[in-house]
Parts: sequence; structure tokens; C-alpha cells
Amino acid sequence: MVSGSTTIIESEDMNEQSAYCKEIKRTSLLVEQIKKEFAQWKSEEPDFDEDFFDEDAVESYLQYLVGYVHKDDWYVIEDRPEKQNKQ
Repeated sequence: MVSGSTTIIESEDMNEQSAYCKEIKRTSLLVEQIKKEFAQWKSEEPDFDEDFFDEDAVESYLQYLVGYVHKDDWYVIEDRPEKQNKQ
């Protein structure tokens, strides 16, 4: 699973009076790690088509991780210039 260097933010939820922490992640580093993981999967399983893990697959997996798997754990900063210009 994707990992990397992080900074912890402590925050307090006023509704539940409990403290929680989120890791700050940069999108560019997450994408880089996802591409490395995909390359490793390709090398371990030669049956994948050459273009199976294209940019759409990387973006889809990124959205899955950020939106579902780590939605309560990560605060993600979009630092990719091509995505910042579209916002």
C-alpha cells in the first residue's frame, strides 16, 4: 500500500470532543508510489498487457485510496501543476 513521509496534524472534533490526527500527503508523491507499485505488479505477473496500468488507472487508484481507503487518515494536497491549473 502507498506510504511516504508525513506530517501529523492534530485537530479536535467539537461535536464528539475527541482528538484525531491526519497525515498530510502530496498527490505527486502518492502518484509516484502508485506507479512504482504498478511496475512491481507488472514484473511479478507477466500476463498484464503493456498498457494495463496507464495514467487513467493511476488516477483511478489514487482516487480510490484518497476517497475510500484513507479518507479519514489523510489530508491530501494537490501539488501537480497540470491539476492545479484545472481547478
